[in-house]
Amino acid sequence: MPAPPTPMVADRLEGGAEDLLLAQRALACDLEAQEALAIRLRCVARFVAERNRRLGSPLGPEGIEEVSQTVVLQVWKRLDQFRGRARIETWTYAFCRNETMNAARRLQRERSRTLSLAALEGPLEPSVAMAVHQGAVDQGLVDDDIEALLAHLAAREAQVVRLRHIDDRTLPEIALLLGLSVSSIKTHYYRGLTKLRALLEPIDKGDRL
Repeated sequence: MPAPPTPMVADRLEGGAEDLLLAQRALACDLEAQEALAIRLRCVARFVAERNRRLGSPLGPEGIEEVSQTVVLQVWKRLDQFRGRARIETWTYAFCRNETMNAARRLQRERSRTLSLAALEGPLEPSVAMAVHQGAVDQGLVDDDIEALLAHLAAREAQVVRLRHIDDRTLPEIALLLGLSVSSIKTHYYRGLTKLRALLEPIDKGDRL
């Protein structure tokens, strides 16, 4: 006859069984269960921050937030795979560990490419960057005018454009500063430039009337 489980194991199994019922109710669109589970998943940000600290803190606050959001989405998508062998927090911790490690590795790869990307950045910038710069020069825009234009951009786009053209940082440097990938920074940067160009064109046309 097998030995009975220890009190600690018994508590874990009982808690896992309770969490399995919670997960099943959440999957069945029980709003109360979904809200309860969402509260339980607040542990994700803490787990990710702790794993990041153990890895030497390669991710910045924005990177930690991005990983946390990814983990929460993964947990909801795979909730039907939860078997109740442990508490939901214990099951979730594995997602946090793996995704934080993956994000740190991606960032390390980006850092290893920093020098080559920085060398190529100038030639790779599209004509829209030059058009925005030339438009601002032609129209004699001062700092207040530029800030007014940046106010029309999303917060992240404006931040990246300021760091690039006011603080004169490279895109890889901005990525390291904000704890995001270079590709993500490029998306915000070029999206912001495109919006600025669209904002400058009406001004330019109005001056010619």
